[in-house]
Parts: sequence; structure tokens; C-alpha cells
Amino acid sequence: MRATHFSRGQHLLAAEVQFIAELLVVEIAAPALTRPRLGSLYDVPLLTFDKQG
Repeated sequence: MRATHFSRGQHLLAAEVQFIAELLVVEIAAPALTRPRLGSLYDVPLLTFDKQG
């Protein structure tokens, strides 16, 4: 975390945070995965399975 400025009362006014994540990738043939944007999640793409049938 890197602070960019502290006031006299030592209140953090700005910072930079980095998250490191370890991901496991597994290859699948079916069903297909999609990333539709969801309005309820502020248009963030959500990884989902295609609907079957």
C-alpha cells in the first residue's frame, strides 16, 4: 500500500492497494462459458455457464 498524503491528524487521504490472487484454470468442453454484463452488478461481466436445452 502506498499512501500519497497524510494530514496533520494522520488521516489517510489516498492509497493504492494491490490484490494478488492465485487462480486455478481447468479446461472444459461443455457447457460453454459466457461473460454477460449484468446491470445489477454495474455492468461487470460475470462468468456463467450457457443454459442447456
